[in-house]
Order: sequence, then structure tokens, then C-alpha cells
Amino acid sequence: MPTVEFNLKNLEEISKVERSRILEILENSKIEIEGIENEKIKLTISAERFDLMFLNGLANYISTFENCSGIRKIFIDNSDVKVYSEKVEARKYFACFVVENLKFNEEILKETIAFQELIHWYIGRDRKYVAIGIHDLDKIKGKIIYKEADPKEKFVPLTYQNELSLKEVLEVTDKGKKYGKLINSYNFYPAIFDEEGIISFPPIINSERTRLTENTKRIFVDITGTSEKAVEDALKLLVYFFSFYGNVKKVYLNEKIFPEIEERKFSLEIEKINKLIGKKFEAGEIKTLLEKMGYDVIILNVIEVIVPFYRLDVLNERDIIEDIAISYGYNNFVPEISKTFSRGRINRREKIEKRIREILIGLGFNEIISPIFVGKKLLEKCLINEEWTKLKNPVSEEYSFLRKSLFPSIMNFFKNNVEKEYPQKIFEIGYVVENLKGKRSIAFAIADSETNLSELISYINAFFKELNLEIKFEKKEFPFLIKGRSGIIVFENEEIGFFGEVHPQVLENFGIFIPICYCEIKDKIYSKI
Repeated sequence: MPTVEFNLKNLEEISKVERSRILEILENSKIEIEGIENEKIKLTISAERFDLMFLNGLANYISTFENCSGIRKIFIDNSDVKVYSEKVEARKYFACFVVENLKFNEEILKETIAFQELIHWYIGRDRKYVAIGIHDLDKIKGKIIYKEADPKEKFVPLTYQNELSLKEVLEVTDKGKKYGKLINSYNFYPAIFDEEGIISFPPIINSERTRLTENTKRIFVDITGTSEKAVEDALKLLVYFFSFYGNVKKVYLNEKIFPEIEERKFSLEIEKINKLIGKKFEAGEIKTLLEKMGYDVIILNVIEVIVPFYRLDVLNERDIIEDIAISYGYNNFVPEISKTFSRGRINRREKIEKRIREILIGLGFNEIISPIFVGKKLLEKCLINEEWTKLKNPVSEEYSFLRKSLFPSIMNFFKNNVEKEYPQKIFEIGYVVENLKGKRSIAFAIADSETNLSELISYINAFFKELNLEIKFEKKEFPFLIKGRSGIIVFENEEIGFFGEVHPQVLENFGIFIPICYCEIKDKIYSKI
């Protein structure tokens, strides 16, 4: 979860709430106070509450909670700025708006950049799904156009003095080297033009010509991306952010007024609210509790709840009911002894895996634990080309697939411990995913200059002897194991695992220069133990 830092005195001044009460409100919310030092308070905030991750957003939450003031009203007028958007293959989605009468200073400028980068990382997944550009509107000439550009087109990038082509920007600038991979496979690059040339090269860098300063009074904000939802979410958060510092205004995008941002509505039944929370609230009490959390409420036959557009975390009525509980205060709930009795016990799977651990530890292996997520580069190093379950919105490329086998995780461990003493004998009992179903798998491996297939088979036999299971071996080839030095484990005419010596190419890919023997067993054996 993101950790942010605020000046406590500033929070007091903006929210007009006393310090002791601020701390009390924060402690009762989904916000963890990490520490207070030199008037600075460090907070860990739930990852989906982006609206609380800047000073005025948090101060508004505190003030609203204290005064039961409901939704903060934001009026978005029209501007005379004209923007045109053409088809851009590399980043298909585009949004924009302007802000006038800005009150910028060095502190606000830093906060703007910090909030922009926070969106880049958590929503944009390091600019892959969304990227933001902020420009001094008074330095933009004429109409604005978002379109594809030839890589030979030139402009002066931010902090540079000389012109560079878009291709050169990817090759020589730090931002280009870091983010060029997002667009360099396309024949044409995304760019935003005014009548004098390029003002933005998303998702890489803005132009020096439209740089923000403390004297900036009007800005143009562009949002581009590969995910429509990510672009919409970023738009809502940025409109909310800049509404504290100036007048947010719409533009004429392709001759239509944009953006049109609306609040969402949910209908809640009082009976359902009380059942989930375990209290007997009246409609008026629920209204007050929701207004403390920044909602507007209309009491009809049901509770009509209007959700602020910037509350991206509210996905359904249960999120709203959770806010009612937070507003009431978890400390105010009286604990009750359960009316049903149950006796806790270790489940069968844990008993089986405990026994497996004891056997492998007895054979001299040490247990490791690794993430269920793996990356494409790791799979390529393992010579694995088959389709594994890919995440739609991964945190990073290193965690973009759900593993189908423990093999990449075991090899990654050996790579990270090449300088440690040998022999290394490790095992892991962890989840793998096949056909979108989570299953348990057992893997053990030996890294040693003298290890070979015979040694591995002796460990496999010892393992199954301890489990009182009779197995047999059959030959089978795997791309990541040496041909003729690998096979499968068969129990009751069913394949339950595989084994072999790791292929030299895989060892070379990981920078490992000693032999490794590997075995993996499926959880099919659990029913026989």
C-alpha cells in the first residue's frame, strides 16, 4: 500500500480540525499512522483510495468527516480550447481538460508531480496503461491535435536545449530508454501537436516549450493510454486534484464538449445494511453516517446514495456499507460471543503437507517460499514456450503470469544464490495454476558439481517409500531437461510428476555453472496419503 507524508500543521489549517481529532479520525479510518516526526505525519493508505493521497484530498476527507458535509461540489465550466484527436494505434485512448486561475507555488508544483507519478505507477502500471502530460496552456499556440507522428519528427524535450527526433528521444534520453519499449514496435508514435509543433510525446516526455513554472496560471492536461478504464480513472482523479487549485474547465474535443463527468447512484435497503453491519440503524442515522464519509443521501423507500466521481474504490453497495461501519466507528461495536460452537483443527491438506515437509527435511532439503507470479523473461530463460495464465493488470512484468509449475521459481532461487556454498538442496510446496484452477505442487532440487540422475532417483524413491506409495518411472522429454536424462513418475497408471537433469542452456541462461537435478510432484498423491 502507498505510504505518503503530510505536514500536520497544513492539515490542521486546511481542514480546520484540531490535531487530536485529526489523529482520531485517521486511526478510525482505513489509514495507518506510521509515525510523526518534526510536524510530518507518515501514513499508509489503502491502495484504492487515491483521493486521499494528496494534501487537500486528505484534508477534505477529515473536514467532511467532522462536519457531515457530504460530497464536495465541483463545478466544471466550458473553455474555448479546441482539441482534436485522431486514431493512434500505439495508445488508442485520449482524454484532456484545462485548468484556469491556478495558484501554483513550489510546494504545489512538487505535489502535482508526485500525484502524477503515483497515478502513473498504481493505475498506469508504470505508464503502460496510462500516461499524463501537464502543460502551460499560455505557451500552446492555436488548436491542439493528438495524432500519430513520424519517428523523424523533431522537438525539444523537457530539460533539453536542442531538438531531437522522436526516435532519438527513445535512444538518448533517460525517459526514452526506460519507456521506449511501450511504443517502439510501432511504425508511428503518439504525439500531441499545436500549431508550432510537438508539445508532448506520450508516454515518454513533454516538450521544454510548455514546461510548468511557479508563474503558470493556466494548464492543459493530456491523458493517453492503452486501457480505456485506466484513462477514465486518471481523468477523474486529476479533475478532483486540480479542483482545489484552480477552475477545472472542459474543452471542445472533436467539436464535442469534454469531459462529461457524472456521479454514480446506488440504492440500499435499510434491512440489508443492518443485517450486514449487525446494528439497527434508522434511515436518518444512516444518512448522517454516509454524509460523514463524503456521500450525498436521499431518503425514499430505500436509501439513495450518490457516490463522488473520484471515489474509484466504490464498486458496489458493500463498499458503501463498509463506509457506514467506518463512519460509525469499529471501536463502537460491542463484541458478542458466537452463538454457534465449533472446534478448530488442522485440515487434512495441512496434515499431509506437514508430513511431506518432515520427509524432505529428513532427506536434507531446506524449504523455500516464492511468489505464485512469474515473468515472461523468467519463462524464456527456462525454455518454456507454452501458454501460461496471464494477468490482465500485473503490478510489473516480473509478475505477469501465474505459474503452471514450480520450476521457474526454483531456478530463480538458484540464480540468486550462485555465490552461496554448495551443495544446495531445496524444496517448495506451493500453488500452481492449471486451467484457471489453483493446485498444490511439490518440488525438490539439488545443485551440486557431482549430482546426477541416479542421485535424484534415489531421493525420489526414498520420498515415496516414506509415504508407502509404489511408483514406477517412464521416459519422457521436456524442453528444459536434458534429452534422455528425464522422465515421469507414474502411480496407479497415472502421471503424478516429472524429473530430470536441467538442460545446459537453461543453466547458462541463469548464469549457473554446475549441474542441477529437479523433481516435481502433483497434489494428486494427496488422496493416497
